[in-house]
Amino acid sequence: MKDKNDKIKNNIQDEYGYNNLYLTKNGKPYFPVMGEMHYSRVDKDNWYTEMLKMKSCGVDIVSTYVFWIFHEQIEGQYDFSGNNDLKEFIKTADKAGLKVWLRIGPFVHSELRNGGFPDWLIKKCVSIRTNDKTYIDEVKKYLNRIYVEIKGLFHKDNGPIIGIQVENELGHVGGESIEECEAHINLLMEIIKEIGYDVPYYTATGWGGAVATNCIPVMGGYCDAPWERSSEKLNPSSNYVITKERDDHMIGQGYEIGSKETYKYDDYPFLTAELGGGLCPTYRRRPVINAKDIGAVTLTKLASGCNLLGYYMFHGGINPKGINYSLNETIATGSWCDLPEFDYDFLAPIGSYGQISDTYKELKLLFMFTKDFGEELSNMKSEIKTYKDEEGRKFESKELNPDNLSDIRYSIRHNGNAGFLFVNNYVKGYKLNDHKNVLFNKLIDDLASANADVNSLKDINFPKFDINDGDYFFYPFNLIVGDLLIESSLATPLCILKNKDGVIDNVIFYGDNNECNLSGGNTTKYHMINKDMALNANKITIDRDYIFICDGLIINDNGNLSLYTDSDDEILVYPKDEKIKLNGYVFKETKDEYSVYE
Repeated sequence: MKDKNDKIKNNIQDEYGYNNLYLTKNGKPYFPVMGEMHYSRVDKDNWYTEMLKMKSCGVDIVSTYVFWIFHEQIEGQYDFSGNNDLKEFIKTADKAGLKVWLRIGPFVHSELRNGGFPDWLIKKCVSIRTNDKTYIDEVKKYLNRIYVEIKGLFHKDNGPIIGIQVENELGHVGGESIEECEAHINLLMEIIKEIGYDVPYYTATGWGGAVATNCIPVMGGYCDAPWERSSEKLNPSSNYVITKERDDHMIGQGYEIGSKETYKYDDYPFLTAELGGGLCPTYRRRPVINAKDIGAVTLTKLASGCNLLGYYMFHGGINPKGINYSLNETIATGSWCDLPEFDYDFLAPIGSYGQISDTYKELKLLFMFTKDFGEELSNMKSEIKTYKDEEGRKFESKELNPDNLSDIRYSIRHNGNAGFLFVNNYVKGYKLNDHKNVLFNKLIDDLASANADVNSLKDINFPKFDINDGDYFFYPFNLIVGDLLIESSLATPLCILKNKDGVIDNVIFYGDNNECNLSGGNTTKYHMINKDMALNANKITIDRDYIFICDGLIINDNGNLSLYTDSDDEILVYPKDEKIKLNGYVFKETKDEYSVYE
């Protein structure tokens, strides 16, 4: 807390910005992870602990919708008590060390009755989500009342709120013409800025033709579609295809007025706000998902050039009980799905009651990587196979069709010298071809023949490797970590460890194959673990960085370490240090490089 207090005392703030490739923080590339948790759907007494769980997984920003239907079920009677205490939620996030991204709507959807609008508003307004005067007058009153709660908690006030999302899917689900939707977004932006909502980032959802006028568009990507009207098996999802296209062709159903993006990719970084951390079962369609379903989508987005990973939901919850009517989405109230009245677990990485899922562990592997390598990765463009038509125009390869389950799905993110080979050979519900003895240089040649800028990578010495059905991974090349050069590796980087002086002394990799080409490494050690160990790894910073490996979750609350587990298995810590305490117990001395607690 000392550093933060010093910043407040001296009025020194982090500076946030963005360019067309990535977000920035203090002038450097900034690659955060954002996870959605809804204050009204989680017990207030548990907010702090649940946020620490999110942070332990690697989440930097907690995002949340702000719910009109929860705060003003009866016109003029606002409720910010108990679990509706938005101000306290934001202050709790700050205490937990998380930034906040408010998705203020006023339309939010979120599988709620009327998309989150109270019944009285629907009855009062001739037209909603438009510039109709009656609707706009009510929006102004509502947003002014929300502002009263959160005033003083913005980044400019040394508070945690760094982002605001306006509306949700306008022009994709709901809204009038594109021109009218753009006018509405512009008016909403004028209103929130006039009221005093002042943040570094303003965003709007950009998928399915949704309008993001004067905002940074954010994208989504779900592994299934519980909102589909059919209960039949879906076609292979485009979210498992490595592609320059940012849209999710399955997301949402309803009153779509366009299928083309309303912004230019070259103008904005590729950011996501709704990668599915899970899915909400409906009474028509109840998908079963596993950790690989979610992990492979995430890796695919990284391979495609994504520079912010945002998840909906990251923490499940329970709908509050309505005063005069249930608050869940139903067909009877004009929606296209029936949702449970209370359950909103969403099969998320953290469940409604705080339970940790396998998805949590799977995503943590990728978050640990982006935490330590995200700044470098942000500067690496993604090369994806393309072809030319007869007129010389470039298109993505025909092999990137979601129905093509036979060819290798891959990309290379690089800066002209160093980078990562990304491969996804996993699609939920489908079997893909195996590929044996794959040559990195053959992949490079295929990209180069399609006019990708990879000629400088042709001389990299990479071992052959197999790609089997269900595999998804990324391998580094020419990666410098500390004083170690990793020319190539058939293992995947997990994280780096710094000593007490802030010097990198370890780089941790995981996988089943340790074949690699290394040089240097006088002070930086290359350390290899298998994937099972990596899934159970927790990076903890105390006097230095450590890796704890255990079947459970370790929470670091300002240096106080707590273990949440049902297992009796031993716990390993690397580097070895017998002075560390966990749940008040000291690790015992061992002869190997780990300390062990039993």
